[in-house]
Amino acid sequence: MKILVRPKAKADIYEQAVYLSQDSVPVANRFLKEIKKTFSELTEMPQIGAPCRLKLKKLGRVRVWPVNRFPKILIFHQNTGRSIEIIRVLHSARDLKNLL
Repeated sequence: MKILVRPKAKADIYEQAVYLSQDSVPVANRFLKEIKKTFSELTEMPQIGAPCRLKLKKLGRVRVWPVNRFPKILIFHQNTGRSIEIIRVLHSARDLKNLL
């Protein structure tokens, strides 16, 4: 199974890395490494994560799972049968309801 990262999710990852790099470039680099590792785990276990409680009817069944070692950064993903689609990657403190 492959990973398909939607444009908004790519932007989310970039924004989070830039934000983290303002305090520590090594932490930002670790974040990027851990997100790749987490994506790999999602391909091995596509049903991992809790069903998303937010109303995302047009998207279907979306699950949420934290980035390894960054538990407050959440990956919203969907198993399409042929790939894992990464919909958004957001910090849990953000207004998730409005962003999704």
